[in-house]
Amino acid sequence: GTIESNMTSSFRQSIPGGTNAVNYNIVSFSNGMYVVLVRGSTTAWEWMTDAQLWAAIALTQVFQFFLPAGEIFDPILDGVMKAMAWVESQRLKEIALYTQTTQLVQFMRDYV
Repeated sequence: GTIESNMTSSFRQSIPGGTNAVNYNIVSFSNGMYVVLVRGSTTAWEWMTDAQLWAAIALTQVFQFFLPAGEIFDPILDGVMKAMAWVESQRLKEIALYTQTTQLVQFMRDYV
């Protein structure tokens, strides 16, 4: 197939934060099918975005490791994780890659 760079460039210009760390490629085939390629983390900015997503889990693990008898907190960890997710919910929505990928697919439907 061929890589459609014009489509991803147009998409990036059409959304707020379109120059963020995510890199997409779109491959088109002669039968009219498209494949969206999402590149993994390669830059420091992308790794920082990933770190934001995993920070709550890391903090919980550190908390559990350093406290004496940390395993007694296992029954409340679900509640702690839900509370942390609630506090960070808006920020997590902003950096979640699936939301922008969904927007890209919607954009492709209108573009093609």
